[in-house]
Amino acid sequence: MKRKILSEISVSQITSSWLAHSFIVSPDNKRVAYIVKKNRWGFIGRYSFAVIDKDTGNHYSRVANMLFSPDSQRIAYLASTATTAFAIIDGQKGKPYDEIWEGLTFSPNSQRMAYPVRLADQSFVVIDAEEEKYYDALLTPPVFSPDSQYIAYGARTGHTSFVVVNGQEGKPYVGIDKPCFSPKNQHVAYAAKIAHKWCIVVDGHEGTPYDSIVELQFSPDGEQIGYAARIENKWLCVLGKQEGKLYDNIGGLTFSPNSQCVAYGARIGNKSLIVRNRHEGIPCEQILKGIIFSTDSQRMAYRGRFKKKSCVIVNDRQGRLYDNVGDFIFSPDSRQVAYGARIGKKFFVVVDEQEGQRYDDVGPLAFSPDSQHLAYRARIGKKECVVIDDNEGKSYDAIIYQGGGRIVFDAPDRLHYLAQEGKHILLVEEQIVD
Repeated sequence: MKRKILSEISVSQITSSWLAHSFIVSPDNKRVAYIVKKNRWGFIGRYSFAVIDKDTGNHYSRVANMLFSPDSQRIAYLASTATTAFAIIDGQKGKPYDEIWEGLTFSPNSQRMAYPVRLADQSFVVIDAEEEKYYDALLTPPVFSPDSQYIAYGARTGHTSFVVVNGQEGKPYVGIDKPCFSPKNQHVAYAAKIAHKWCIVVDGHEGTPYDSIVELQFSPDGEQIGYAARIENKWLCVLGKQEGKLYDNIGGLTFSPNSQCVAYGARIGNKSLIVRNRHEGIPCEQILKGIIFSTDSQRMAYRGRFKKKSCVIVNDRQGRLYDNVGDFIFSPDSRQVAYGARIGKKFFVVVDEQEGQRYDDVGPLAFSPDSQHLAYRARIGKKECVVIDDNEGKSYDAIIYQGGGRIVFDAPDRLHYLAQEGKHILLVEEQIVD
């Protein structure tokens, strides 16, 4: 296999005094933004500003919560002076308020924006620059429906809490949790507190009361709703109206793409295991975060820990034990599973139990759309490159994976990624030549 660089374009330049933790990458992996904080020469205090690609924003006392829209075309962030706070959306300064929660939210279609604010002793949501009704407090950040037409959030007036959907207040409760929409926008659900118990509310209909409810979510087809519930000191998974087995703890509730399977981690004493449609998997000392399904929903993978060693388990088949295992993915055709692993101080990628070359670090991973190629970042000493099918590419100071950076296949034989060389952030596009 051969490969060639089609283009290598500088999209940004790192400025001194930049805040590394603020660095974000757009969803299409072609734009970057970050925050710079500097001292005021001759004055007491510091100032901050945003850098978006190659553009520098105005100076403020504080800049935070930078966010690209889903289509990568827009960007928003919070800014404040000594006395006021406001949202900066596409470079335009919004109305000043006493406080803005760190909860800027773009709609899925990228056309709308919502955020919660406080003015004096009242709180409310600003949607598309229009102020919603004032409340004593907001209990949850605003959430858009998948079609971007509806928006929901929790609010409180006095001792009464309720969910507001497109300006319409729901039934009052003692407390409420974050609402969620079904994938096809047909339903809205949330957990509500009645006296000392919690129940789910779906389209206004209340479910069975429990001591606690967490991880509320709809299946991909929108036909089922699942959540974790607590009864005294035990936890169970509830799917629709069906209750699962009681465990010491559960978490990581995950639906398969075809909505036919639900899996979650469970704790029994000092052992952990994955439960898939009520079938208990291999007991481990610890289940590491993350359960994934293959695209065809026939395979499930997760990471388990045994006596200070880790492995990937696929459909109850335990892989080789390593000192650690990291990023893991299925190929688009569901036939292959790949993951990063470490033995001692060396890292490598494992594809269907076949170990690749050793490096000083690896990951994240990306399969091509046709599942024929696997690409990943690799570090060799102080340099990094993108490896495609064990073929090492050009070396850079860094391959960007922080802040949402990744390797993106644009076609079966074309991909792009962001790299750093000196102070420059480069957009690199490559082609695979067979």
